[in-house]
This record gives sequence, C-alpha cells and structure tokens, in this order.
Amino acid sequence: MNFQSRSFLRPRILLQFLNFMDRFGKWGADGLPLPENISAMLNGKSPWDAAAMAKWLEENRALVDEIKAIGLLEEQSVKGIDMQRTMFFGGRLANECSKVLLADARLAMERGDEAAALQSADAVFGLADHLDRMEMPSLLSETVAILMRINARKDIVNQILGSEGGTTADLAAWQALLAGNSETPADLANVFFGEWHHTVRSYLMPGLLGDPDYLPMLMDSSKAEPGTNGEIRDPDAVVEAHLQYFASMMEQMKNSELAELPGLSANPPDKTGLSQNGAVMMDTLFVGASAWSKGWTRSQTDGALYQAALLAASGGDLPLEPYTGKPFVIDHEAGTVSLPEDPWLDSLDYKPVKIPVVK
Repeated sequence: MNFQSRSFLRPRILLQFLNFMDRFGKWGADGLPLPENISAMLNGKSPWDAAAMAKWLEENRALVDEIKAIGLLEEQSVKGIDMQRTMFFGGRLANECSKVLLADARLAMERGDEAAALQSADAVFGLADHLDRMEMPSLLSETVAILMRINARKDIVNQILGSEGGTTADLAAWQALLAGNSETPADLANVFFGEWHHTVRSYLMPGLLGDPDYLPMLMDSSKAEPGTNGEIRDPDAVVEAHLQYFASMMEQMKNSELAELPGLSANPPDKTGLSQNGAVMMDTLFVGASAWSKGWTRSQTDGALYQAALLAASGGDLPLEPYTGKPFVIDHEAGTVSLPEDPWLDSLDYKPVKIPVVK
C-alpha cells in the first residue's frame, strides 16, 4: 500500500476546526453528543463492542465524515483569524473527535479496509496539527495536541494493529504515518513564541491596563501595596521581565539537545526589582511552568517508542531513544519493546509496548 504521511504533504487550516468547535459550546466545552455507552467505550471504561460502535458511527456518519474532512484539510494557518479565537482550546471536544476517528479506524481495520483505517488515523494527527502546527501555537494547544498524538499512537499499535485485521497490516504505511510527527527543540521554541504572543495580548496587557476580570489574579486589597488598590505600578518592568524570560527560553531551546530540554522551563522568571503585585502577576502567568519542557520532551520519547514497536514488528532497525541516545530494549520472549534504563525515563513510568504480530 502506497501511503505517505500527511505531515510531509500538506499543511492544515485552523478556521474550520474553530467553526466546528463553536457548535458545541464556547471553545467546544460541551463536547460531542455521545451516548453514555459510546463515551464509556471511547474512554476505555467499558469493553469494546464492535456492533454497538459500528451502529452509532453509521447513525452519525455525517458528523464523523465532517470531523475526518477537517483533519484532512490541506492548509494550516491562523492568518486572518482573531487571536481571541485561538487563545484557548477546549481539550474535551478535540479529544473526543480524535477518539471517534480512532474507533472508526479500528472498525475499518477489523473489516479488512486498511486504506479507510489509515485515512481515519491520519485525520487524527491532522486534528492535532490544527492545534500546534500553525504560526502561533500556545502551550495549551500544544498540550492538547500532544495528548491526542499519544492516545493515537497507543490505539494504533495496541488496538488497530492488534485487531484481527491488523495481522495482515502494511507496516510500512503505518510507520510512515507515525514518523510524520517528529519534532525538534526549535519546534518547541516556536510554541514558546506563540505562547508569548497569547499571554501578552490575552492576559498580561488586560491586567496591566486594569481590566477587572484580570486583576483578581493579584492580591486582595488588604495585601495590596500602599496606594495601588491591587493595580500594578510598574507595568513596563513587568512587560520587560516577561519578554526576557521568553526570549531567553526560545534562544536556549533553539540551541539545545533534547536531553537538555526538561530542565529549561524549571528555571523561574527573574522578578528582581518588580513591585509586589508585579511579582504576583508573573507568578500567576507561570503557574506550572516547570513542567512545560518536560511534557514536550516526553512526547518525543513516546513517539520514538511506538515507532520502535512497529519497526521491531517488521524487522527494521530501531531508532535510538531520543532523550538518552540509548537503544530501546527488546524482549523477544514477551514480544515487547521498552525504554532503556535512565533515572529520568524511569520517572515517566512507561510500561513495555507490545510489538504487533503481523503475518
């Protein structure tokens, strides 16, 4: 089967995905109209029932095909889209859309239609690309995209290729699909560039200009600095500190090896000389910052691990684990591939991945 990953062939356009999200509450917060039994199956809380899933998918074929078509769009850009529409993404809807497509792919594989299975799986990665392969992704959109790809790889190897139809799979086609989502530290730098734009416009500037919706993030009036009433009296210094943090992070990322990334965002922004309220705002904007680089680095290890499982199934040469540069560990008796020993990798608590069995 001649299949090329869409990541090499075509960019995506975000607008149609945003318009689709708007139909399901603000930022897609309401999620898809999934019956309880279907939602439970998609989330692994009940056993797979192929007949029930097939029935629901066919009853909602127009919705499924619309989601798939959005994932297969050929352009990717935020040009002409108001930044307010891209400042936040509801992870629930995007995650549900990806799981519906993965279920569609699994059923296609079970009935022996590998081309349809590949297309539905390809569209899942396309939906993820909508969120982080445009000019200005945010850390939130990147996080949602990472989770979608992690779930997709797991389902492809364990469920789709692990199904009855998976025993005759064209592994080269699936390898091409999974290989098309590799990234470099420079890509993470681009995410931080987008995050800087989003935080300045959507959070930092409104707060500095006195927007009451953003001032509650500061201290209450009883703890405010004398004469400030909770406002920030050194806005220029706060903007400069915020800018310097992101500029430094982006420069370091562009010149870093993957193994150096997890520790980068653990360094807090420099708040030297900031007013008390200015420092509070900086703390609020960087909640959870210590995990930013770590999560992205983990996603690169995840991608390489599942790629290694497919290559092991076909007898190909396995890639090295990208964080350590060490070989993956193959257990031929158990039929699994796992991460090499390393203190940081051990902290991720990754279970061995089953190598697909192909005839």
